[in-house]
Amino acid sequence: MSTDDSFNNPYAATQASLQEHPASGDFIPGGQSVSVSESLTWFGKGFAIFKSAPGQWIVALIILVVLALLGALLNMIPFVGMFVTNLGMPVLLGGLMLGCQAADQGDGFKIDHLFAGFKAHFGPLVLVGLLYLAGIFMLAILFGIVAVIGGVGIAAASSFSAIEQSWPIFLAVLLVLMLAFIPLAMAFYFAPTLVVTQNLGPFDAMVQSFKGCLKNVLPFFVYFLVAGLLSLIAAIPLGLGFLVLGPMLFGATYASYKSIYLH
Repeated sequence: MSTDDSFNNPYAATQASLQEHPASGDFIPGGQSVSVSESLTWFGKGFAIFKSAPGQWIVALIILVVLALLGALLNMIPFVGMFVTNLGMPVLLGGLMLGCQAADQGDGFKIDHLFAGFKAHFGPLVLVGLLYLAGIFMLAILFGIVAVIGGVGIAAASSFSAIEQSWPIFLAVLLVLMLAFIPLAMAFYFAPTLVVTQNLGPFDAMVQSFKGCLKNVLPFFVYFLVAGLLSLIAAIPLGLGFLVLGPMLFGATYASYKSIYLH
């Protein structure tokens, strides 16, 4: 097949190697809408990124799990664990996205990429974590207000029937607050990637992330549904499947960034 034929063949791209798909491209402010079928290709692209250096990815994932366990231990110390975990998470994610970019460009993923965010873009990535943490605190305050109001109302109820009438309202408000977390998650999802690949500021990166996710609600719904099913399968062999699925999902996140934000 000639070069021109390959260029005109819409299926040739799926057969090309990672080296033939650099991450460079014109940035699309706010992102673009993609199809549901496009979102399903992210899994294959994520697996290709994992397959480029499976040993390095598995070791990096094990290190990440160990760090997560240490963060869980720190959570026993009031506020300390929360700050360390939420501020460190975007830094580590940013490093992993740099690793995905390197693999995508043919340079190969290295274990060192896990900590690349501490060497470059450290300040903006930490600020992303601070903004995310501020959002969590705001939701927690609202949750506390609702809990207090609901508790006072139930305590003031003089009969069992009155309590029965109060709980549905209380639970409905809590459900709304839980749904309010979704926009915060949307704002965070692509923020570390946009910081390290597009040099965006923390707030701008979160705004761009929210816009990109908002334009692709249905593709992401299907994507996360399939990811959930794959997680169930990965958990069957003593959780060993996550040694592959974990890196693959990180690669899929980078693939989704390319689909939505790059021409």
